[in-house]
Amino acid sequence: MQALNIATKINKGQVEVVSDVSLVKKGDKVGPSEATLLQKLNIKPFTYGLIPLCVYEDGFVYTPETLDISDEDILGKFLAGVQKMAALSLATGIPSLPALPHYFANAFRSLLAISVATDITFERSKEIKELLENPEALAALQSSAVADDTPAAVETSAPAAKEAEPAKKEEEEEEEDMGFGLFD
Repeated sequence: MQALNIATKINKGQVEVVSDVSLVKKGDKVGPSEATLLQKLNIKPFTYGLIPLCVYEDGFVYTPETLDISDEDILGKFLAGVQKMAALSLATGIPSLPALPHYFANAFRSLLAISVATDITFERSKEIKELLENPEALAALQSSAVADDTPAAVETSAPAAKEAEPAKKEEEEEEEDMGFGLFD
């Protein structure tokens, strides 16, 4: 310990190191006195292995950073491939498993459009038809989505919409009742 300039003291028959000491750092060569001390303390800081500089495979040379791929990277690449496959399937009209949810969503939209245009209703189209038949409820729903979703905001927006509609109708009637033509 004295050869390595490590401050020690003896306390109750045991040798204590006074302060933390870094014997070996990464990249330094281990000398014989450090190796002897580490061996007596039963510390084995040595690891052996290869540090690849380049990887050669099938005519291509890769750097080691290319091989550092996380699970998230692999999942992201896979999902991007699935999205491209679904888009290609939808564009060409060739059915595939990744495009299946899109086919169902498009079919539901078509059924909903038919239901709105005709008297045919089904369970999922009732709410949409009710909103389209009652514009005040639709306006209240839109204002509540924009506002902070409080019930008071929905109640106050519906009467304001009712008052605004008659005022617009009166203005239109006044403009039409002038009795003049443009070239009279």
